[in-house]
Amino acid sequence: LRSSNTSRLLISEYRLLRSRRVYKIVVTTRMIRERMARIGIDPEKIEVIPIGVDTKLFKPTPIPHEDTILYYGTLAPNRAELLLKVIETVCSLSKEARFIVIGDVPREFRSYLISRDLIERVQLPGYVPHDELPSWLARAAVCIFPQSVSLGYGFSIKLIEYMACGRPIVATDVDESIIVKEAGAGIVVPVDPGEFASAIIQLLQDRKLASRLAENGVKYAKQYEWDDIVQRYAELFIEAA
Repeated sequence: LRSSNTSRLLISEYRLLRSRRVYKIVVTTRMIRERMARIGIDPEKIEVIPIGVDTKLFKPTPIPHEDTILYYGTLAPNRAELLLKVIETVCSLSKEARFIVIGDVPREFRSYLISRDLIERVQLPGYVPHDELPSWLARAAVCIFPQSVSLGYGFSIKLIEYMACGRPIVATDVDESIIVKEAGAGIVVPVDPGEFASAIIQLLQDRKLASRLAENGVKYAKQYEWDDIVQRYAELFIEAA
């Protein structure tokens, strides 16, 4: 029954997207645009306007000397399992390394850290209001994006916010990490906890490399300034009207 309801919903959405009443469809990445075109949506109707970042709030700060690694966001299995292995590996390689993991933490995640005697090296503040994130990012020497599978979005707002704050990134080689490659703002590695951990250690030890990647990210993030994104929406609304 659930499958039948889902199929009807998808068919209804598909018909709506192809309807002549729909003037424009806004998506956040070229990847989504291309995939929609492949299923028969007129590409002329699809407008790419990316998610923006408030660069007045998320702005660069000096990279601290402490070996602190930060992740914020959801801890679904496609991230949590890899992140735990990365934490365990990094902590085995560096006595100074500490992690900050921001977000709603599953009980199993915390239990794993306790069972491996890692809980003292991982700060778990839980949910943090969005406008308070920059103060947490300022504590990090490296920010990370440990995702084990591509979700097909081609964009992750946390990566732009990491960049805007001037933080080098370590990310797995999934669709959503394409902007890290474009920006030259970090190290993109295979979905392997050992290689991920090695890249983190490299950035903690090579602060010149970390600073260079961070500077690339700051420059790249400027094209996603919220004011410019809002202007593009306003122009689209005027055109449609």
